[in-house]
This record gives sequence, C-alpha cells and structure tokens, in this order.
Amino acid sequence: MNRDYTTIKNENSCEIIEKKSRFIATVKKVSTNEQAQMAIEEIKNLYSDASHNTYAFRVNDGNLYQKYSDDNEPKGTAGLPILEVITGNDLENVLIVVTRYFGGTLLGTGGLARAYSKAAKMAVKNAKVVKMMSCHQVDIKCSYPMLGRLQNYLLENNINVINTEFLENVIIAVLMKKENVEFIKNELINLTSGHVEFTIGKEQYMEMEI
Repeated sequence: MNRDYTTIKNENSCEIIEKKSRFIATVKKVSTNEQAQMAIEEIKNLYSDASHNTYAFRVNDGNLYQKYSDDNEPKGTAGLPILEVITGNDLENVLIVVTRYFGGTLLGTGGLARAYSKAAKMAVKNAKVVKMMSCHQVDIKCSYPMLGRLQNYLLENNINVINTEFLENVIIAVLMKKENVEFIKNELINLTSGHVEFTIGKEQYMEMEI
C-alpha cells in the first residue's frame, strides 16, 4: 500500500562562495541505500579534485534509513548539518552531496556548519519540496446532459482532472485521495440522480507542491 511522503520535485545543483571556498550542493532523488551510494560515487568522480565531498541522505523503502559523512571535515561540521536540512523539511528519498573546494581561509567549525547548511538549504529550495500523496485514478462516466454539473462540482472542489474523453458518453479521469473516494462518489450520485458510473483504478501517487 502506498503512503504519503515529502520529497523534492527536481534534481539540481547550486553553488555558494564563503571566504573563497566553493560549496557545490547537489540534490538527487534516491529510493534505496544502494542508489544513494551509487549517486555519491558518481558525484565524487565528477568532483574528484575537490577538497571534500560531504553528504547526507534519507530513504524509506519500507524501513526508514539515513546516513551522513563529513568526508574528513571536522566532526559534525558537514554531514550532520546537511542531514538536518533533510530532516527539518521531513524529506524522504533524498540525497544531498555538498562538494567543497578549499579557498585557503579556515572557516572554523561554526563557519563550516553554516556554509554546508546554507548550500544544502539553497539546493532544496531550488529543487522545490513536494508532497507525494497516495491516490486512486477514478474514471467517471456520465451522459452529456450531466456534464456541466459534474465539471462544476470537480472545479469547485479542486479535484484533479487528468483526462476527458468524449465518446458515446463522457469519461472524466480524475485523481482522488483514497479516503475521499466514497464520499465524492456519493456526492456525484446525488448530484446526477444516479446517472453516473465509476471505475476505480490502482493506487498511485499525486504530486503537490508545498
């Protein structure tokens, strides 16, 4: 059974400069520990000349698992601040790698933690946080005289219409949260005096920006 969770919409990277040190934050979608480790190695290879490639990730494939690494930065100054950005946004299935090119000036432990956190926060902001909501596709079949009533109801109740077919009857495909299906079905039956049919599909995810 699917479950709701929060993650990122897009993968991306961004860069900040702190006292001539470059911090490049890369955020990726991963769904398993193995995927995360592979992505970390790819980024390490991409920035093989960097001073540090620090990271944190959090995945849930039925069991919640998280890990971080300071990659030889002082303990607690890199991986943990990155992980706190992930947990602070309640993100799952997300990896953030922050690559540092040392600029010659020491930042101190506090300065390092702030820089790594800032880069990670910027990457998450650019990636956009989304809620992945478990839902059903429901195909609603109605006659043409009932179409206007149906469309008005769906619009007024912000129900996500993904497709409309105009055949002998009209078939409107919508996405509904599982717990709302029976209530909306009854509402539409009452609205059309029973002149409506439903086909309920398998569970899937609907993405909503937050």
